Amino acid sequence: MLTDKLNLANPQPIEESDTYLKSGKKNITEKITKTNGQLVHEVIVKEEHIFKIEQKKITKKEQSALVKKHGSDVTLVKHRDLYNINEVELAIDHVDGLGTFIEIQGGERDAVEKIAKKLGFTSSQYIEHPYDWMKR
Repeated sequence: MLTDKLNLANPQPIEESDTYLKSGKKNITEKITKTNGQLVHEVIVKEEHIFKIEQKKITKKEQSALVKKHGSDVTLVKHRDLYNINEVELAIDHVDGLGTFIEIQGGERDAVEKIAKKLGFTSSQYIEHPYDWMKR
């Protein structure tokens, strides 16, 4: 098992739903994530192989206004087992309708790649897009 390769135990289980907003911009993804009743508006900007993420907690009223303004492309539900390795998050995501994925993020790119390599992944196996791109 992958978690055995990193000696990980006791993940933090999380259930989230992501509503992706229509942005019309190639390298920008906007979404509203609902986790444990909290809403977060995220703007994800891809610059080469780096993602810059801005997050802001929002209210249901703000959520409605954003969806009304932009429209939504898709809503995805994911069941996540989250592990923290120093400054890097490793998540095993079971995304309804898409499958199971490993997401490694945070920290420096070298730290992320070191974990990916230890798990046996090569850069040719990386998917550097948010999940909504797979549903488009």
